Amino acid sequence: MRKKMMLTSVLSVFCFTGCQSVEATTEALKHTGKPAVVNMIHFQDMASHWAESSVRNGVAKGYVDGYEDSTFRPEQPVTRGEFIKMVMTAIKSPVDGTAGGAEWAKPYLVAAGHRGIWRENDFAVEQLNEPISRLEMSRIALRAADSNLQNKAMQMDDRSIMFNSAKKGLIQGLAGGELGLNEPTTRAQSVTMIERVLTVLDGGKLPVDKAAASYAEIELRGSNFETMWGIRVKEFPYDYHIGEGFDMTINKVVVIDHSDSNSAYFDLYKDGWLGNGTNSYTMAYDITLKNSSIKDHYIFYPRQSIGTVDYGTSFNKEIELKSSIWMDQIGEYQGWLGFNVKKETIDRILNIGNSPRVILEVQSESLDFGIRK
Repeated sequence: MRKKMMLTSVLSVFCFTGCQSVEATTEALKHTGKPAVVNMIHFQDMASHWAESSVRNGVAKGYVDGYEDSTFRPEQPVTRGEFIKMVMTAIKSPVDGTAGGAEWAKPYLVAAGHRGIWRENDFAVEQLNEPISRLEMSRIALRAADSNLQNKAMQMDDRSIMFNSAKKGLIQGLAGGELGLNEPTTRAQSVTMIERVLTVLDGGKLPVDKAAASYAEIELRGSNFETMWGIRVKEFPYDYHIGEGFDMTINKVVVIDHSDSNSAYFDLYKDGWLGNGTNSYTMAYDITLKNSSIKDHYIFYPRQSIGTVDYGTSFNKEIELKSSIWMDQIGEYQGWLGFNVKKETIDRILNIGNSPRVILEVQSESLDFGIRK
């Protein structure tokens, strides 16, 4: 008679109680150190461009300008020096001294260093004329928008930079919400970012790209609970010893909104069966199972190992874990398990009070990865 080895896990969500153009072109600055004034707001290459409004505002505020051939060149990459200069000019930060030639951006970098907006470990002075990445742009913009982060004692790693930038709405995703950390920044993107910084400094609130924020949070914590449900969680991966040389690692837990095709990881279950239709979330678990010792006549059921509030199941045949795993051989298995939850169920639970927490219960052990307020 075959024995069954089962791991009972229940995910429960509990809530308790409750125009003037003054910017110089790069070439003019490099050769003369003086701005080349281009008195125009209408650029022939900006008609119907997605950043047209931001560029108009930037030109009117005097921190960016076009070229003498009546173009703005929105897709042209921006250097680190150019972005630093635009930021410091836009926030009206005092800059001491001027410089020409190859040193034209150095006074702005020095001013940014004094403010704590730029730090020496961001990039070297000798790299000012190299293209700035989206990660570097986010780092500088986030500090410019938040005076607390200008304190040099405040350290933040790259993943936290991207999540906080996305959560504030400073940066939005590329196609599909991808962050593109190492992608170069264009003139259009840089001006749009600076306009968002100015909005935050004026006390405004920015729209948030949930897909971008989700991807950033997943990179940071292994889940997107805060972005989707406003719940702070501890970080994944989480290791759990099941017993007898059998271990499970929960690598990620991703919330997918099936009513939003832009939702992060939407394609994971795009073609799968959804027990609750589009009016649902899928909680997708990225799981690794490791068996390091032979156990004859034992079988493990990943599908039955984790349950959630509605017990609806979604699946993707190409990436799902096997429905059962024989444990009479040593091996490792990795895949996704998806569980459907009705939106009204989650909304009802989250609205019970103002102190939400999420608890993952594995057997009799409660693994609390929510932070109580």
